[in-house]
Amino acid sequence: MEKMKRFMASHVVGKKVFVLFMICAVSIAYFPASAQAAPYDGYLMAHFTGESSNYGEQIYFAISTDGLYWTDLNNSQPVLTVPANLGDGGVRDPSLIRSADGTKFWILATDLCIGCGTDWGTAQHNGSTSLVIWESSDLVNWSTPWLADVAGSIPDAGCAWAPEAIYDEANGNYVVYWATISPLDGVDKARIYYATTTDFVNFSSPQMYINRPGSYGIIDTQILKAANSTYQYYRVSRDTYMGYDSVTVEGNNSIFGSWTEIGDIHNLVSSWSEGPILYKFNDANQWCLMVDVTAGGYLPLVSTDLSVMGTYSVLNSSQYNLGADRKRHGSILNITTAEYNAILANWPLPAPPQLGDGVIESYNQPGYYINNQGIGAQAEIVLNADLLNSGQWNIVAGLADPTFGISFESVEHPGYYLRHYAYVLYLNQNDGSSIFKSDATFYVKDGWADSSLNSFQSSNYPDRYIRHSGVGLRIDPIDAASTASDKADATFNVVFNAPAAPTLMTAVSGIGSVSLDWNDNIESNLSGYTIYRSQTQGGPYTLIQNVTASQYVDNTVNNGTTYYYVVTAENTSANESGYSNEDSALPPDLTDDDKINLEDFAKVAEAWLTTHDMTDLSVVAENWLLGI
Repeated sequence: MEKMKRFMASHVVGKKVFVLFMICAVSIAYFPASAQAAPYDGYLMAHFTGESSNYGEQIYFAISTDGLYWTDLNNSQPVLTVPANLGDGGVRDPSLIRSADGTKFWILATDLCIGCGTDWGTAQHNGSTSLVIWESSDLVNWSTPWLADVAGSIPDAGCAWAPEAIYDEANGNYVVYWATISPLDGVDKARIYYATTTDFVNFSSPQMYINRPGSYGIIDTQILKAANSTYQYYRVSRDTYMGYDSVTVEGNNSIFGSWTEIGDIHNLVSSWSEGPILYKFNDANQWCLMVDVTAGGYLPLVSTDLSVMGTYSVLNSSQYNLGADRKRHGSILNITTAEYNAILANWPLPAPPQLGDGVIESYNQPGYYINNQGIGAQAEIVLNADLLNSGQWNIVAGLADPTFGISFESVEHPGYYLRHYAYVLYLNQNDGSSIFKSDATFYVKDGWADSSLNSFQSSNYPDRYIRHSGVGLRIDPIDAASTASDKADATFNVVFNAPAAPTLMTAVSGIGSVSLDWNDNIESNLSGYTIYRSQTQGGPYTLIQNVTASQYVDNTVNNGTTYYYVVTAENTSANESGYSNEDSALPPDLTDDDKINLEDFAKVAEAWLTTHDMTDLSVVAENWLLGI
């Protein structure tokens, strides 16, 4: 786990203080401490991404070591998909459940696919009354999903949405609860129902759990057991009960019975929000509440006491990062180091993107390159762009996500970046704001039209990619169902410039060796150096070694022969620089005293003394002549 923590430290620097305070809307079911085989050190998130197509209504995973900074798994693609012949063919609102004895896990999800063509009216009043369920023993290998019709016996039930579960220690079973829209007492609205199970295959008859007064509806309820707190259980819901369309918080000392109203977050989050999810930090008595704000995905709040609304506060975007995919109503499970490592072994993290300066060529319009068009202007693809100035981009670590994201800085105008505003790409100066950083950060993906090239996904609108519309640059929705033309418009060829030639290369003679040294190159996408040698001044040169460090000892020389050396630098795109300055060295011929150069003697003597406990230079000279 120390290795995992060191990895995360690379993009949590300066933000560590917030580990103790975040409240994030992703659901977690609590189970007894006896079920915990080892301490929890990480977090697994399951979620869906949206309904622009059925591709987004599947199961996605992300991981975190601190609950604040998340990394998508499986290259931001689904880890589980619903068979086309099962239910509606898509899932939403997944919930991760750990069994009471710690040997099993389940995912419960809403059986719904808006992207498949279902309209919201049908989904609410004539939709599926079943849940989609997966089972696993290790969080990596999952069963074929099955349907559980939990709400079918509710009169005129229209749906079964946002399922959750919590272990009932008193009765030794799991309480599964969800929202169903149905008419009752003359009011057709959403209410929370529950059923019990021991295996998530067989369920009891559904019973009413929460029925708000009058016409008030309620959805997206989630319960967390919280030890060492005012209440044993906390319940959050998407609610209108307290007079606002907001997320509400309630407390109780049992799963059933009368719950106490604690408050709601409408004074903290004015936007319409849903999908509230609570979880506790692994290493502190602190909690996180995330709410799914429809305008921008999840927004985290933090609290030190769930029973006091005054302790809740909203984090700003510089204090967390949710990864590349947009996270919609999902679930977070606290996991052990072993579980984290197993997940990571099955879905390895992506390599950090290549960085460096270069040009960006259109895939379907070869010879057209992204050009900055001036400060404040919309960027365009331009034929025969000024590739020495306005067509040059320094691809740097992402302003909002320096570990996995990138940003495009103008070489011509340092400090100015490509950023989207109203879905159009402009060249603007970095003002340091979190909004600018997010607008100017992108994720490198395989090219939509050619996987050997690249597409660039918006960090804060993950369904959108950089594409050219005509010649203008925009971010627009692109997915598997997009036309071939749109996919081609969103595909680019990045051609990195060759690195600069190494400087101040020196060659120093030794007995049977030549030591080379030169200045480090500063390019961020540097892969290493290539060393060339000749016995003729000015070449031709022969490659003798590839190295990653800026020094090398050539032990393949003959004493008494002069050698000439040059070095080149190479980047991760296999672009090689020109030659460094040339320098020569003459390893001394110990069989001919006339060839012992005093300058060479001084250098070798100095090196020799570093490994021998002798200070008498006469002895050094004697040993030199003897070839010792």
